[in-house]
Amino acid sequence: MRFLVDESCDVSLARALLEAGNDVVEIRVIRPGADDEWVVNLSVSENRILLTEDKDFGWLIYAHGHKAIGVIFLRYPVSERHRIAQDLVELIKQQNENLIGCFVTVTPNRIRIGRMPLS
Repeated sequence: MRFLVDESCDVSLARALLEAGNDVVEIRVIRPGADDEWVVNLSVSENRILLTEDKDFGWLIYAHGHKAIGVIFLRYPVSERHRIAQDLVELIKQQNENLIGCFVTVTPNRIRIGRMPLS
């Protein structure tokens, strides 16, 4: 699958996705400091699911109607960060193409998958 990793995410997440055979682009590499709208637009133009730990993307998608291919929003407390990469890779393995068109919120003990609004 194709992912765009927001710079809010730890480098280990991009590495885990790559090791699992995914196509990954990192904002911190191609355009550090890019604003959120630019990031969302890039995810659409490159047909990539956005991976983020920044809740502002939910605001952009739901309140302002920005299009997105899909968003995976990770919310892990410091005490659980040791398992975030493994949980992410497992989620992608299990859900794969079902993640397209969805806003997915992942916490240590819960995954919520919701369809994004049509724009």
